Amino acid sequence: GMVQGINNCKGDDISDSNIGQQSSPSVMTIELNEWNLANGKSPLVHIPIPESVATNDPIALEEFLSKSENEIRSLQSIKAEQIMQQERYFALDATPAFVLASGRAVQGMLASGVADYLEFKAVEGLYWLEMNKDDENNVELSRVPCSKNDVFGTKLLAPMDKRRLMKFIQVSMDYATKLSVAEELQESEIGDDSLPDSEVQSLNERHLNQGRSLARPQNKAVATDELNVLQQFIQKGNMTFDDFLSQKYKLSPKLRSIVRYALAWETEASSTSLADGMSSLCRHLQALGRYGTTAFLFPMYGSGELSQAFCRSAAVFGATYLLRRAPLAIQCKNKKEGDNDSDMAVQGILLSGYKAVDGSYEGGQKTHRKDQDKNKIVKCSQVVVPINAIAGSKTSNNVQHVVRRISVLSGKVIPPESGEQRHVIFIPPQTDGNTHAIHGVLLDSSVSVAPQGCTLLHLTTTALVENGGNDSTEVLDKAVSLLERMGKGILQSITFSSGEQPVELYHVSFSHECPLQFETKPSPSGLYACGHMGHCLTADAAFEKAQEIFTSICPGMEFLGLSNTFDETIRERAEEKRYDDDEKMMLESALGMIDKPSASSGGTATLPTTTTETPEHTE
Repeated sequence: GMVQGINNCKGDDISDSNIGQQSSPSVMTIELNEWNLANGKSPLVHIPIPESVATNDPIALEEFLSKSENEIRSLQSIKAEQIMQQERYFALDATPAFVLASGRAVQGMLASGVADYLEFKAVEGLYWLEMNKDDENNVELSRVPCSKNDVFGTKLLAPMDKRRLMKFIQVSMDYATKLSVAEELQESEIGDDSLPDSEVQSLNERHLNQGRSLARPQNKAVATDELNVLQQFIQKGNMTFDDFLSQKYKLSPKLRSIVRYALAWETEASSTSLADGMSSLCRHLQALGRYGTTAFLFPMYGSGELSQAFCRSAAVFGATYLLRRAPLAIQCKNKKEGDNDSDMAVQGILLSGYKAVDGSYEGGQKTHRKDQDKNKIVKCSQVVVPINAIAGSKTSNNVQHVVRRISVLSGKVIPPESGEQRHVIFIPPQTDGNTHAIHGVLLDSSVSVAPQGCTLLHLTTTALVENGGNDSTEVLDKAVSLLERMGKGILQSITFSSGEQPVELYHVSFSHECPLQFETKPSPSGLYACGHMGHCLTADAAFEKAQEIFTSICPGMEFLGLSNTFDETIRERAEEKRYDDDEKMMLESALGMIDKPSASSGGTATLPTTTTETPEHTE
């Protein structure tokens, strides 16, 4: 037989009454549920254990039992070991990021051809987690409405809140469409800042997607008065997003939290400005229903494929990668002799000597040239670096840290109709003492980031370390404990049938500083710093920052667009390949014509062997 469980572990036939029982403070009793004696009962195994592990900690208890002569292991540890044997099927993103179905990222990948190197799948659903403050075990996970049917069918909102939400969302979508039309007119160099009424009335023709019912019912009149009021409040700039939702649309506190944190992606307890809140909300609404029920796309094999795809595309067009040399410093010089240090320009990058990734040499021997041991300077006039690579970039005593926890779970967390786990979970601030929102991401083998039967749970939040980081350890430890409690709360929020409850097999927690872009202004000209995305769900912000830097370096040039020379070269090569294949196509066509009579006669025909001589040079 097999031991079905130890202490707090649960299996198919395990109950709290027969597992983890202790006949004395130093003896644990385990019931072997798959064994039956003549009296119909299962045998009991009594194992002496020291008082130091005679607690409710299953990990400490299992470590002791596995090292003892009994060699007793739980099903959880056995299954975890089997799963880790498939480690090559795991792809754990240190910074998981989605792509909006219609945004800067998608436009850039299509224009540059990088989309040819990538595959995406749509996120299945968005969820909202609520915790009862009086009872921490009472956790509820509800689906965030992303369509008209979801709004009127959800139990998350009261009937009056549903009507108010629909009214606000329709006005927001009209405002988003108005801004997109104005941007199109500006790009087409019409130059008219005032949007004609005819353009506003054509909103129905611009919502032919799956999410149209959420945006606006067909042929519904545009509320121009509501749009004007919204624009006036934005222009004044004296109202927060939360105040606008409360005063203008009378949304309840619960509904305001859903709009702010699940639809507009706010992360802090204090609300952003009305302009910033509406900007995030409009981006979300415009991407709804493009390729699925949500606005998010996730790349196959993890979000790390985004950078790899751009690297592949850059290599095709002549980019150079210098490996095994670490950047040490940026070399600068004065623009003019006698100038002070504030008027400097980038001259090059100082690179370290040749070394392997781990700092050693391959095979333990130096097989390269001696000159590769020396530092090297690469001449350049423009340098793009991460902001945390610049010494002295911190100008504030308060430092933000992004705290993450990655869990490997057995089974499914949310049992959807499709059976695939691609979901986003929003946990608002003050749910369990958290000062910032928590984002949860569920992914499984459907996007090739985990083996079959496993689900990855990414939890992310922000922790603010004040007073120069003197209490950083305590703050970060609290944030890690918070994510651990939220992970358990997510698992408790779903009701499963017997044997389907997911179990955490492994987890890892880490944090890193997140200096903001406005904290530093590099003095040397030609030096550009990229800030970290921070606590952000999508990668669109990185594309926007890249476009800003590209415009500064190459003014007047198209961002992520193929040049006409490369485009013509690709077309010429395609035509040459087509001409080279003409002879092959003719031969295949002749063989096809011969196959047709033989197939229609119902018999079997054998083609004679034909030898074709091809000249060495063919014009």
